[in-house]
Amino acid sequence: MELPVRIVPCPIIDSVIEIRFETKIHPSAVFGVIYNELNQKYPKVDNLPLSQMPESLREKDPNLMYKPVYKITDGKYIIQIGPKVITISSPQEYIGWKEFSQRIQHCIEVIYRLKIVEKITRIGLRYVNFFEYNIFDEINLGVIRNGQPLKSDNINVRTELKESSFTHMLQVANKVNLNKDKFVKNGSIIDIDTFRTDKLSRFFTRSTEIIEAAHIAEKKLFFGLLTSEWIKKHNPEYKNGN
Repeated sequence: MELPVRIVPCPIIDSVIEIRFETKIHPSAVFGVIYNELNQKYPKVDNLPLSQMPESLREKDPNLMYKPVYKITDGKYIIQIGPKVITISSPQEYIGWKEFSQRIQHCIEVIYRLKIVEKITRIGLRYVNFFEYNIFDEINLGVIRNGQPLKSDNINVRTELKESSFTHMLQVANKVNLNKDKFVKNGSIIDIDTFRTDKLSRFFTRSTEIIEAAHIAEKKLFFGLLTSEWIKKHNPEYKNGN
């Protein structure tokens, strides 16, 4: 199956890459060291709510130890940093994989140059897609009850799918409220988090390859869920021009 380069209108409302790591330096020093390298490009700094919690408590809670503590932004991209994690996101209108991946690689190069990472423990690429209708009417996925498709305005499917080097956390829901531009929209989401936790010892020398592979794996799952009729209706553009 040839994957579209883009579809119009683009349903992506959030895109983020998360990199978890063990550090060579004291965890409390991670933000300062990284920010010192990125502050010219991302000048605005905000403390996230977790910064108010003592580091000793965050370290003991497995639900918090990989959460970011600070946020920096250039107004278009957001970078969030914690003692064991960095995320790069494009929460505004999606500008395409080419530019987004360049921003990702720039941050990875900075972290590699700083020599503060002992090892990478997880790499995850997540896309959230929003639709102003019941997406279960348009996808190759459903819920069966007593041998019949379940029809409901409130279905939430969450599952984990293993595929080669990656695992996908997939969530599809048809009762979602989106707050955007001071308006509330009702609709559905397809939320895919594509990640891996193994074979990352050479991540910094293979980062482009690994992240590109995650992107392709996520796209294959996304477009594999959608019917061919839906894809045709959304003006798909392909590399070969067809």
